[in-house]
Amino acid sequence: IVRLFALPPGPGRRLRLGVLVLLPLAAGWIAWRRVAPSGADVGAAIRLQHPTQPAAYAERMNPHAAPTEEEARAAAVLYQKNCRPCHGAAATGSGPLARGLRLKPVDFTDGGTIASVVESYPFWRVREGHAGLPDIATPWNSAMPAWKDELSEDEAWRIVEAEYRLSGTEPRRPEGRR
Repeated sequence: IVRLFALPPGPGRRLRLGVLVLLPLAAGWIAWRRVAPSGADVGAAIRLQHPTQPAAYAERMNPHAAPTEEEARAAAVLYQKNCRPCHGAAATGSGPLARGLRLKPVDFTDGGTIASVVESYPFWRVREGHAGLPDIATPWNSAMPAWKDELSEDEAWRIVEAEYRLSGTEPRRPEGRR
């Protein structure tokens, strides 16, 4: 085995040995330098699943929090028309378009989603979509479009009400409010 790895004698033996040793070392060092974390990359950044919503949305209250049956049906129609393709008819995040999205739609029936936030939070997400998320939300960005140019504020609030109704959850009440 030693003979298989031995370099033949000759005047360039040291040069060949240097190339055989130094070339892989140099290649390894260059590769390591490319993937090694820099000073800016060191440390983990804190990422939030539910980043803080802008103050302009935080104090808003749903004017449709206690809808009549007719209003609830109208809200359900708005949801089915605008949200069902991605979030599904039962609000489980499994609509017909969900399979084609890299970032999967939220399952509203999961207790860690809209049930854990105040009503103004999903209203903000409906209005602003993924473009409204701050950098701290990365990599939890989403494919959610901004609906503020497509839906009125009234329609967005109705959709929020429908999301809670379909998911069988209630919004979290803001601290200090009953």
